[in-house]
Amino acid sequence: MLLDRGATNCDSAFKAEQAQLAGAVAVLQITPEDTGFPFRLGDINTNVRIPVLVIADSYGAALLKSYLTNGIAVTATIRGDGSPRIAEWDGPKGFGAVDVTVGFAVPAAGVYPMRLVAGQGSGAADLEWFSIKPDGTRILVNDTSKPDALLAFRARNAGAVPVLNVPTLSGANVTVSWTGVGMLEEAATLVRGPWGASSNQNNPQTIPSAGSAKFYRIRQL
Repeated sequence: MLLDRGATNCDSAFKAEQAQLAGAVAVLQITPEDTGFPFRLGDINTNVRIPVLVIADSYGAALLKSYLTNGIAVTATIRGDGSPRIAEWDGPKGFGAVDVTVGFAVPAAGVYPMRLVAGQGSGAADLEWFSIKPDGTRILVNDTSKPDALLAFRARNAGAVPVLNVPTLSGANVTVSWTGVGMLEEAATLVRGPWGASSNQNNPQTIPSAGSAKFYRIRQL
Protein backbone atom coordinates (compact mmCIF):
# COMPACT_ATOMS: atom_id res chain seq x y z
CA MET A 1 0.00 0.00 0.00
CA LEU A 2 1.21 3.51 -0.87
CA LEU A 3 0.52 6.25 1.70
CA ASP A 4 1.34 9.94 1.96
CA ARG A 5 3.01 10.74 5.28
CA GLY A 6 1.70 14.29 5.27
CA ALA A 7 3.16 16.75 7.76
CA THR A 8 6.46 15.96 9.47
CA ASN A 9 4.74 15.67 12.87
CA CYS A 10 2.24 13.05 11.71
CA ASP A 11 1.93 9.64 13.37
CA SER A 12 3.33 7.51 10.56
CA ALA A 13 3.11 4.34 12.65
CA PHE A 14 -0.63 4.87 13.17
CA LYS A 15 -1.10 5.19 9.42
CA ALA A 16 0.86 1.97 8.91
CA GLU A 17 -1.34 0.23 11.46
CA GLN A 18 -4.49 1.36 9.66
CA ALA A 19 -3.07 0.05 6.39
CA GLN A 20 -2.34 -3.27 8.08
CA LEU A 21 -5.90 -3.47 9.39
CA ALA A 22 -7.13 -2.82 5.85
CA GLY A 23 -5.23 -5.89 4.64
CA ALA A 24 -1.92 -4.43 3.47
CA VAL A 25 1.04 -6.81 3.54
CA ALA A 26 3.56 -3.95 3.29
CA VAL A 27 3.49 -0.16 3.28
CA LEU A 28 5.44 2.43 1.31
CA GLN A 29 5.06 5.87 2.85
CA ILE A 30 5.87 8.92 0.76
CA THR A 31 7.53 12.06 2.05
CA PRO A 32 6.49 14.84 -0.37
CA GLU A 33 9.22 17.21 -1.56
CA ASP A 34 11.85 15.22 0.29
CA THR A 35 15.18 14.68 -1.46
CA GLY A 36 16.67 12.25 1.05
CA PHE A 37 17.22 8.53 1.01
CA PRO A 38 14.73 5.83 2.02
CA PHE A 39 14.56 5.05 5.71
CA ARG A 40 12.79 2.76 8.09
CA LEU A 41 9.93 4.07 10.16
CA GLY A 42 11.13 5.56 13.43
CA ASP A 43 7.75 5.81 15.16
CA ILE A 44 7.07 3.02 17.65
CA ASN A 45 3.89 0.98 17.36
CA THR A 46 4.09 -2.62 18.51
CA ASN A 47 0.86 -3.44 16.66
CA VAL A 48 2.53 -3.01 13.28
CA ARG A 49 3.70 -6.42 12.00
CA ILE A 50 4.29 -5.64 8.33
CA PRO A 51 7.30 -4.09 6.55
CA VAL A 52 7.20 -0.27 6.38
CA LEU A 53 9.56 1.88 4.32
CA VAL A 54 9.56 5.65 3.81
CA ILE A 55 10.72 6.94 0.42
CA ALA A 56 11.18 10.47 -0.89
CA ASP A 57 9.65 12.04 -3.99
CA SER A 58 13.08 12.18 -5.62
CA TYR A 59 13.86 8.56 -4.74
CA GLY A 60 11.10 6.87 -6.72
CA ALA A 61 7.98 8.06 -4.92
CA ALA A 62 6.99 10.57 -7.61
CA LEU A 63 7.45 7.96 -10.35
CA LEU A 64 5.50 5.37 -8.40
CA LYS A 65 2.62 7.78 -7.83
CA SER A 66 2.51 8.58 -11.54
CA TYR A 67 2.29 4.86 -12.37
CA LEU A 68 -0.61 4.34 -9.99
CA THR A 69 -2.37 7.51 -11.13
CA ASN A 70 -2.19 6.38 -14.76
CA GLY A 71 -3.24 2.81 -14.04
CA ILE A 72 0.15 1.26 -14.79
CA ALA A 73 0.56 -2.09 -13.03
CA VAL A 74 3.30 -2.21 -10.41
CA THR A 75 4.82 -5.42 -9.02
CA ALA A 76 6.58 -5.41 -5.65
CA THR A 77 8.71 -8.13 -4.09
CA ILE A 78 9.34 -8.58 -0.37
CA ARG A 79 12.55 -10.43 0.39
CA GLY A 80 14.77 -10.94 3.38
CA ASP A 81 18.06 -9.25 4.13
CA GLY A 82 21.09 -11.48 4.45
CA SER A 83 22.59 -9.07 7.00
CA PRO A 84 19.62 -7.48 8.77
CA ARG A 85 20.03 -4.66 11.28
CA ILE A 86 17.34 -4.84 13.94
CA ALA A 87 18.30 -1.48 15.46
CA GLU A 88 20.41 1.52 14.65
CA TRP A 89 21.21 4.84 16.29
CA ASP A 90 23.59 7.36 14.82
CA GLY A 91 24.33 10.61 16.61
CA PRO A 92 26.49 12.41 19.20
CA LYS A 93 26.78 11.07 22.73
CA GLY A 94 27.11 14.41 24.51
CA PHE A 95 23.58 14.75 25.84
CA GLY A 96 23.22 11.75 28.11
CA ALA A 97 21.84 8.24 27.91
CA VAL A 98 19.96 7.16 24.79
CA ASP A 99 17.84 4.01 24.76
CA VAL A 100 17.28 2.25 21.44
CA THR A 101 14.48 -0.28 21.86
CA VAL A 102 13.54 -2.91 19.28
CA GLY A 103 11.46 -6.04 19.09
CA PHE A 104 12.42 -9.22 17.29
CA ALA A 105 11.40 -12.86 17.17
CA VAL A 106 13.36 -16.08 16.70
CA PRO A 107 11.95 -19.26 15.14
CA ALA A 108 13.06 -21.52 18.00
CA ALA A 109 14.91 -21.48 21.29
CA GLY A 110 18.65 -21.53 20.80
CA VAL A 111 21.81 -19.45 20.61
CA TYR A 112 21.73 -16.47 18.24
CA PRO A 113 24.63 -14.08 17.60
CA MET A 114 24.18 -10.33 18.14
CA ARG A 115 26.73 -7.66 17.30
CA LEU A 116 27.20 -4.18 18.72
CA VAL A 117 29.37 -1.72 16.81
CA ALA A 118 30.26 1.58 18.47
CA GLY A 119 32.78 4.34 17.93
CA GLN A 120 33.76 6.98 20.46
CA GLY A 121 35.47 10.20 19.50
CA SER A 122 35.60 12.03 22.82
CA GLY A 123 33.91 12.17 26.21
CA ALA A 124 32.47 9.11 27.96
CA ALA A 125 29.92 6.53 26.94
CA ASP A 126 28.40 3.35 28.30
CA LEU A 127 26.86 0.58 26.24
CA GLU A 128 24.38 -1.85 27.78
CA TRP A 129 22.11 -4.61 26.52
CA PHE A 130 18.81 -4.96 28.33
CA SER A 131 15.38 -6.52 27.96
CA ILE A 132 12.14 -4.73 28.79
CA LYS A 133 9.32 -6.35 30.72
CA PRO A 134 5.65 -5.58 29.94
CA ASP A 135 5.55 -3.09 32.84
CA GLY A 136 8.52 -1.18 31.38
CA THR A 137 11.15 -2.50 33.79
CA ARG A 138 14.59 -2.75 32.19
CA ILE A 139 16.75 -5.74 33.06
CA LEU A 140 20.37 -5.93 31.99
CA VAL A 141 21.34 -8.96 29.97
CA ASN A 142 23.34 -11.41 32.11
CA ASP A 143 22.23 -9.73 35.37
CA THR A 144 22.72 -12.67 37.72
CA SER A 145 20.74 -10.92 40.46
CA LYS A 146 17.55 -11.04 38.34
CA PRO A 147 16.01 -14.49 37.76
CA ASP A 148 14.23 -13.34 34.57
CA ALA A 149 17.31 -11.76 32.96
CA LEU A 150 18.24 -12.98 29.50
CA LEU A 151 21.46 -14.99 29.49
CA ALA A 152 23.76 -14.28 26.58
CA PHE A 153 26.33 -16.95 27.27
CA ARG A 154 26.68 -20.69 27.73
CA ALA A 155 28.66 -22.34 30.48
CA ARG A 156 31.16 -24.76 28.99
CA ASN A 157 34.12 -26.66 30.30
CA ALA A 158 36.81 -26.55 27.65
CA GLY A 159 38.98 -29.61 28.02
CA ALA A 160 41.87 -30.81 25.97
CA VAL A 161 41.24 -31.20 22.25
CA PRO A 162 40.64 -34.92 21.55
CA VAL A 163 43.05 -36.62 19.18
CA LEU A 164 42.33 -39.70 17.08
CA ASN A 165 45.19 -42.13 17.49
CA VAL A 166 46.76 -43.93 14.55
CA PRO A 167 44.68 -47.10 13.97
CA THR A 168 46.45 -50.40 14.47
CA LEU A 169 45.90 -53.54 12.39
CA SER A 170 46.03 -56.95 14.04
CA GLY A 171 45.02 -59.91 11.91
CA ALA A 172 41.55 -59.21 10.47
CA ASN A 173 40.74 -56.40 12.96
CA VAL A 174 41.50 -52.69 13.24
CA THR A 175 41.69 -51.01 16.64
CA VAL A 176 40.41 -47.43 16.82
CA SER A 177 41.13 -45.27 19.86
CA TRP A 178 41.50 -41.63 20.84
CA THR A 179 42.74 -39.46 23.67
CA GLY A 180 40.61 -36.81 25.34
CA VAL A 181 36.82 -36.45 25.42
CA GLY A 182 35.02 -36.46 22.11
CA MET A 183 32.52 -38.18 19.83
CA LEU A 184 33.63 -40.70 17.24
CA GLU A 185 32.14 -39.95 13.82
CA GLU A 186 32.27 -42.00 10.64
CA ALA A 187 31.59 -41.62 6.93
CA ALA A 188 31.63 -43.82 3.85
CA THR A 189 33.63 -41.26 1.83
CA LEU A 190 36.28 -38.85 3.05
CA VAL A 191 35.25 -35.81 1.00
CA ARG A 192 31.50 -36.07 0.51
CA GLY A 193 30.65 -37.72 3.83
CA PRO A 194 28.07 -37.48 5.19
CA TRP A 195 29.60 -37.63 8.67
CA GLY A 196 27.55 -39.02 11.52
CA ALA A 197 28.03 -40.30 15.06
CA SER A 198 29.29 -43.88 15.18
CA SER A 199 26.93 -46.34 16.81
CA ASN A 200 29.86 -47.65 18.87
CA GLN A 201 31.48 -45.03 21.11
CA ASN A 202 33.72 -47.43 23.05
CA ASN A 203 37.29 -46.24 23.42
CA PRO A 204 39.17 -48.27 22.29
CA GLN A 205 37.15 -50.48 19.97
CA THR A 206 37.92 -53.22 17.47
CA ILE A 207 36.46 -53.12 13.97
CA PRO A 208 36.65 -55.88 11.30
CA SER A 209 38.95 -54.82 8.48
CA ALA A 210 36.83 -56.61 5.84
CA GLY A 211 33.85 -54.98 4.15
CA SER A 212 33.18 -51.48 2.83
CA ALA A 213 35.66 -48.70 3.52
CA LYS A 214 34.95 -46.36 6.44
CA PHE A 215 36.60 -43.17 7.56
CA TYR A 216 36.70 -41.98 11.16
CA ARG A 217 37.26 -38.69 12.95
CA ILE A 218 36.86 -37.44 16.51
CA ARG A 219 34.78 -34.35 17.29
CA GLN A 220 35.21 -32.32 20.45
CA LEU A 221 32.11 -32.09 22.62
